[in-house]
Amino acid sequence: MRNPPAEVGWLWDELGRRLVRAKSGDGLSYQRLAEAAGASKSTVQRWFTRRDHVPPWDTVRRLSRAIDDGASEVAVHQVWKVAWNAADAQLSVSRSNTARHASEEAPDRLGTPAHLPADIGEFIGREAELDQLRLLLAARRGRGAVPVAAITGMAGVGKTRLAVRVSHQLRDDYPDSQLYADLRGHADGVAPADAVSVLEMFLQLLGVPGSRIPRDIDARAALYRARLAGRRTLVLLDNAADEDQVRPLLPGHPDCAVVVTSRRPLSGLDGAEVVRLGVFTPADSLALMARLAGPDRVEAELAATREVTQVSGHLPLAVAIAARRLQSRPSWRVADLADRLRDEDDRLGQLRLRDREVRTVFATSYRCLPDDERAAFRRLTLLPGHDFTVEPVAALLGLPARRAEQLLESLLDEHLLVQHDAGRYRFHDLVRRFAHERLVAEDPPEVVTRLRVDVLTWHLHAVNLADHLLVPRRRHMLPDPAPHPTPGFTDYGGALRWCQAERANLVAAVDLATTHDLHALAWQLSASLFSFFHICVHTDDLLTTSLQGWAAARADGDRDGETWNLMNLGIAYARIRKPSEALDHLRAALAIARDIGDAHRVACALNNIGEVLRSTGRYREAIGHYREDLAMCRAAGDHQGVAISLDNTGKALLALGEAADALVHFSEALERSRFAEDHHTEAEVLTDLGDCYRSLGRPADASDAYTHALHIAHNRGDRLRMALSHDGLATLRHEEGDLPTAHHHWRQALDIFTAIGDPRADEIRGHLADVVADVVATVDPCSPGPNRG
Repeated sequence: MRNPPAEVGWLWDELGRRLVRAKSGDGLSYQRLAEAAGASKSTVQRWFTRRDHVPPWDTVRRLSRAIDDGASEVAVHQVWKVAWNAADAQLSVSRSNTARHASEEAPDRLGTPAHLPADIGEFIGREAELDQLRLLLAARRGRGAVPVAAITGMAGVGKTRLAVRVSHQLRDDYPDSQLYADLRGHADGVAPADAVSVLEMFLQLLGVPGSRIPRDIDARAALYRARLAGRRTLVLLDNAADEDQVRPLLPGHPDCAVVVTSRRPLSGLDGAEVVRLGVFTPADSLALMARLAGPDRVEAELAATREVTQVSGHLPLAVAIAARRLQSRPSWRVADLADRLRDEDDRLGQLRLRDREVRTVFATSYRCLPDDERAAFRRLTLLPGHDFTVEPVAALLGLPARRAEQLLESLLDEHLLVQHDAGRYRFHDLVRRFAHERLVAEDPPEVVTRLRVDVLTWHLHAVNLADHLLVPRRRHMLPDPAPHPTPGFTDYGGALRWCQAERANLVAAVDLATTHDLHALAWQLSASLFSFFHICVHTDDLLTTSLQGWAAARADGDRDGETWNLMNLGIAYARIRKPSEALDHLRAALAIARDIGDAHRVACALNNIGEVLRSTGRYREAIGHYREDLAMCRAAGDHQGVAISLDNTGKALLALGEAADALVHFSEALERSRFAEDHHTEAEVLTDLGDCYRSLGRPADASDAYTHALHIAHNRGDRLRMALSHDGLATLRHEEGDLPTAHHHWRQALDIFTAIGDPRADEIRGHLADVVADVVATVDPCSPGPNRG
């Protein structure tokens, strides 16, 4: 660069002063700087001595880090940016003057430029998108409007590669000229290209002398359109910032076509057909790894290769960098790279190779955001789970829901979030890692802690609202109003649907509170989730969260919290057929409840201990615990507790063959559950009544009870009760000889028991086999029965 701008020297003065200090401190040499920068020693020495060149920011950053004298990287970046822009401006002027002098001496002739970048040899996949683009541009060519294909997607997803590939495939359809411009919409440290300058370049390529190019943008655009009229021209506009940057560059004649790429959706570009580019399929990721790292290497370590592509999020740029790292390190196994990528905190650092880095492409998008969107972007990583809706985001950011949604939609438009279901947003895994890095770097720890508490408190209030609607008579955690608006469900069905949709996030909320020692929030969230997990038989979730809740309550010294979670643990262990562990936890809960004088929890513990004893055949012991529980519930006027205790006593009596006495208990239990408006217990009692009526030889009454129980359970999403009702109806129909109906109900029961992991599924399979054998024997009387030798 001749006579470089003063700003270029300023950059090297700044780095030079730091280098002098570093040399005096630890003997830093040009050779060490060259190794850090990935350049030769002579090149680095020339940079510092002649001070006439500005390398890309990534190179300067590596130099700055190698010097490492504690100076702010942000400050160095500001100096570099000024120098880069100044050098770029001088270079642009020089090129413009050269082109103008050449064109002024040349005649005004029609140029035939073939200006496309080189195609990419290792292009993989994208066949569907290529077909879509080819069909789109071919179908609309010459038919009124200029065909415009806008390829959009997140950073690193391969938009430019796809655009270049399809442009080369279409060259024969546009033989008169192919024009290309990098609009630098998201370039690191460089301002977006000015449409005025791009038009000047295009006009010169099309043979217009510099002296005849108008200065006004509208006049330039008009001349550009006139120059392309009747010419079959393809225009490739890469990396557009927005619609305004693109509009002046669109031809006016339908024989032309435009392919434009952008990280933004470009939905405001009239007439454009948008092709949204997602991440690779797993198969395409493996194919790219094989192409770059070698098929034998991939095939030899297929599991490790799949892990590398998975943790790379199947993002083409990340997969390509990972593959090229292996390509440049033949001594590595694929497993070595996979091991490095398992460290989430350093994953983005591992996905870099010389001047290519995943973190950098995300950073360019991030720096383009307004301040409030940047803050929202990084703070969204505080939400538990992997996807989220507007309500918890509003609580996290302390904003009205409408404003929170606007921020989410803006981030979605920037392809910094993705959306697979309406109303639910999520990060790509690598983008989430980048956002978390920015959170740690930019938000003070005390702010992060406050925001985390705010969002977990919101989840606690939302779960308590759901719990109240699922089991209205249950004791709940938080009588106070929520600090932020909770989800809008108002009935049982709405609460259940919300819990099901948020299930993974609710489990993650308990884990998040536990990880950050927010003990009270952890145990309260865990305890509040019991009803949902119990009704829908999510036993693994119940066990996991209850263990965390119990540990948190002990760490918090909250004995009430211990009883809640010990009780839930006992029920979970009973569900997975571990009665010894169940009794240990329930008896521990009973002891604490007696010690702190919590009569309600004492009664609950007695009932649950009775349930475990009954499940192991210790019916008389169980009845003793039920009766103690029953007396306490009657004294407290707890109709729900009375109904549950009576029902469980009836089941034990029925198992002992005392059906008449059991019927008395079931009848009162049904009356009490209806008085308490406890539909969950009502469905359970009706199922048990059906068993009792069947034992007493009253099949019509049994059928009515099972059918009513099934109706209630279905409306409430109570899968276990649905399965038990189907089982009861199947048994009844089988006894009556109605084999097809019996088979139908057992099939339904088997599907549910299998889905919830209930071991009774094996028993149902046996019943179904018997039904099939009975049907075969009915059709062919000579066929041997199932028990014949």
